[in-house]
Amino acid sequence: LTDAGPNGFADTCVSTKPDDVPRDSCVVATVPPADQAGIDQVPISKCITSFSATGGVIRIRAGTYTISANTAVPPNVKIVGDPGTTLSAAAGLGANAIFSVAATTTIEGLTFNMTNGAAGAMAIDVTGGSNVKIRDNRFSDTSAAGHQMINVGAGTDVLRIERNDFFAQFTSAIGISGAIKNSWITGNKIWNNGANSATAIAFFAAPTVNRVIISENQIVCAGPNSNGLTLNSGNFNFLSVLNNQMDSCRFPFFNGGAVINDSSFSGNRFLVY
Repeated sequence: LTDAGPNGFADTCVSTKPDDVPRDSCVVATVPPADQAGIDQVPISKCITSFSATGGVIRIRAGTYTISANTAVPPNVKIVGDPGTTLSAAAGLGANAIFSVAATTTIEGLTFNMTNGAAGAMAIDVTGGSNVKIRDNRFSDTSAAGHQMINVGAGTDVLRIERNDFFAQFTSAIGISGAIKNSWITGNKIWNNGANSATAIAFFAAPTVNRVIISENQIVCAGPNSNGLTLNSGNFNFLSVLNNQMDSCRFPFFNGGAVINDSSFSGNRFLVY
């Protein structure tokens, strides 16, 4: 399927049927490059609807895509960006996420620019489910709106947030707002570019947390009154916080009333200037 429609995109969808699991693939490209009046999510949605029940892989070619509406990514879909692929939030996105993802989803190799997003906008909203991977992406925001980059909802199981770069004025780079288990937040670089009272990784809304590993992250708080890791009220069981580096944080770890059981905090380094 090739569609070079009025939005100026070529959406090229081809079926690749390996012997093991049938998978579809779809390529999104800008023709001509970039910024098509805030409706660049249209070809991505068209790729998703073209897939069979087994899902598929969406490859987004290099360019800047202005996103003004949420795209719900169904299970068994992988979205991969070529080097130089940027998804830029527009004001029309409102207090929504560029992508809402559920089960068995991978988001990889994209740059999310939230600078022009409205208050409350998010890059990725994990709406529960299992086996979600968010890795090797970049998140940026130079506004004062204070967006949340990744929100994690209740009922999440086997989530991997790995090797992402955050350079932003955020309320939280990664915010967990419900029960989560069997998950990893590891190898990320999180730099708060000046936001006040921000937290790099925050657990909100009295979650129940079981078997979560937070390790090998590099966090620079930079903004006034900002924290590295915040644990609000809730029950934390088998939480491992290992070998993280936190720089210029008011509190590297802040406990807002959490009950912590059978957990480990080890090998972390704190730099204060």
